[in-house]
Amino acid sequence: MKIHKGAAVLIAGTLGPDAILHLFWATTRRSWPAADFTSLSRDLLNVDTSFEPLNLVVIASMPAAAAVLALARAGMLGAVARRLPAWMPKLGTIALAAGASARLVAGIVWALGIGADTASTFYRLNLTVYTPLCAVLVAAAIAVLRAPEQRTGKARDRGRIHAPDSAPETELRPEYEAAGSVRENSDRDQ
Repeated sequence: MKIHKGAAVLIAGTLGPDAILHLFWATTRRSWPAADFTSLSRDLLNVDTSFEPLNLVVIASMPAAAAVLALARAGMLGAVARRLPAWMPKLGTIALAAGASARLVAGIVWALGIGADTASTFYRLNLTVYTPLCAVLVAAAIAVLRAPEQRTGKARDRGRIHAPDSAPETELRPEYEAAGSVRENSDRDQ
């Protein structure tokens, strides 16, 4: 497996469960693994915030979309990727790299004890899970972005891409050859 494909699988394997967990919170209204949503919010985000179902569904869509677009960028989704505009997988992977980079920088600031109580659960999770995971996601997104661009979406539908020194193909596909010969015969008859 090429490195960019492994990186895309790593991204999807990380962000997929994250999206599923947000959907779990949205649909069950359970605060697992915390006792309540207030402590869950403080432990995960270092602030008190709403865990309303609609918010959680919107939040779940972001890592899910990033995972799918990274897989598409790595050329691992076949027909699904061909249905996407050619620019979308690259832009989605850039957005993932930017978001994970911003969270990585914030995590480093919090790891220094700025804006976070060093005795809190959030501080320990940030130091041992969130910040290192963001570093891995940034590296994986960069690996996916550095890979050769996969021909997907509308660019693929426009036809073959030719090297500058090669001539375009002029042969008709078999299904059009029969129609062409009928047309030629009817032109001769007139």
